[in-house]
Amino acid sequence: MVTPNPKSLELFRSLQHQFEVNTRMPTRIPDKGEWKRARLMVETIEAAWGDIPPPSSPSCFDILTRGGSGPFAVHSENCRRRDELRGFYRERLGGKTLFDLAAGGTLSYLTMVEFAFLAGAKEYVAIDRYQDFSQADVSLAREYLNTKYGKDNVNMQIHFVKADMLLFLAHEANASANVSMSGFDEACLPPALFTDMGYVHELVMQIARVTEPSGLTFGINNPFLRNLSYHGFIDIGHIPGYGRLRSGRDVTILANER
Repeated sequence: MVTPNPKSLELFRSLQHQFEVNTRMPTRIPDKGEWKRARLMVETIEAAWGDIPPPSSPSCFDILTRGGSGPFAVHSENCRRRDELRGFYRERLGGKTLFDLAAGGTLSYLTMVEFAFLAGAKEYVAIDRYQDFSQADVSLAREYLNTKYGKDNVNMQIHFVKADMLLFLAHEANASANVSMSGFDEACLPPALFTDMGYVHELVMQIARVTEPSGLTFGINNPFLRNLSYHGFIDIGHIPGYGRLRSGRDVTILANER
């Protein structure tokens, strides 16, 4: 058995303490310059918005369930191509971790936790700095899946972390997850920050770093995800029943093909 270095363990625990819901340990310690840049961007956000959530785009719940036939409708009984959709996402997300950035409240995260489950993810992690997550959210999400799909069929790990998504990603290992982020657009950024786009630049770099090879980064109403094309990500070529999807304001689905 390997005994951890006491100093490293102490630092690791201090990083963990920064997150208010400690159901999941960080897996990486960022270098000093990287952490300084991230903190600077986050402090700008904090100064502008404080503890009040910024305006946001329509919730992923509203859009993912719209008409029951969208490109994420893996849970819909009304979707003619539901089984093909599930197969497509299971191929990319099955057995892996899904980070749900800017996860939002109950309706949004329950939609995404069900999506993650039906896509075969081994772990769902909701991250949002404005939500007062607690163990009750974990229990609610698990009970929701158990009731709908049967307790014996649900073995996906579920975690909730109250933290800024940039700081969260900085503590996650390279090529370790897939990423979802919806409802994050220009309205969510303070005017000064939108001008220099520093926060978005750092966030996109972190998303590119943590996304698994052949993994997906996707979202609704998030034009910033298109910047991942500068990091070797490509518009996904084909989704059954939907043909070729190009990144747009409503739907963005990118694959890490580096």
